[in-house]
Amino acid sequence: MPKNKKRSVIISLVLTNIIALLLISLWGGYYDFAPFLVGAVSLKHALSDFLRTEIVIGGGFLILFNGYVLIWNLFLKKKSSSQRIPKKGKRQK
Repeated sequence: MPKNKKRSVIISLVLTNIIALLLISLWGGYYDFAPFLVGAVSLKHALSDFLRTEIVIGGGFLILFNGYVLIWNLFLKKKSSSQRIPKKGKRQK
């Protein structure tokens, strides 16, 4: 893989992680702090739920998504590139 291609893959992976964690934080903040704002739970309870949500869902996303990208780039990409697709116009026997 060329150096520029590898750099663009890493940059897109980092941007995907940042955007996903931001969206998970917004979702967690909405569902964990909304009951606090209406007076249903305390700030301590809302904050502990928010941190638990960030660790479980955010950490799970990072582990699973980055693991998938790592496995794809190390194993599956080489396997698919080794299987050549015949060009159009040539018949297979």
